[in-house]
Amino acid sequence: MPNYEELRAQAEESWRPFAEPQRPLIKVGLTTCSRAAGAQATLAAVRGELASRSLQADVMVTGCWGLCYAEPIVEVARPGRPAVLYGRVTAEQVPQLIKQAGAGDGIASELALAVLAVEPLDDLP
Repeated sequence: MPNYEELRAQAEESWRPFAEPQRPLIKVGLTTCSRAAGAQATLAAVRGELASRSLQADVMVTGCWGLCYAEPIVEVARPGRPAVLYGRVTAEQVPQLIKQAGAGDGIASELALAVLAVEPLDDLP
């Protein structure tokens, strides 16, 4: 039976692709509250926009952030940068989000909720 240190090392290795993606990783929450707010259309728009731009990115469905007021929530993580949460992302806003946050070096500030890091990023909490 593996000891704690071995289990932890295995868990950290399994988590690394999510914590330190090698290419853009876009997560869309699909829960009861997010579906009611249009998350299925947002997810379809993300996949469609990436395909239409021939962009290489991983897309994941994730669970609840507990921020029902901000659904649909999209997380964008890029190599070497902390992930950013975007709120109330409609299917119509996805092209702008992908242009600013997924394909470029910037942040879609008008949709940004928070950065998932210890330090602020570009004035995001």
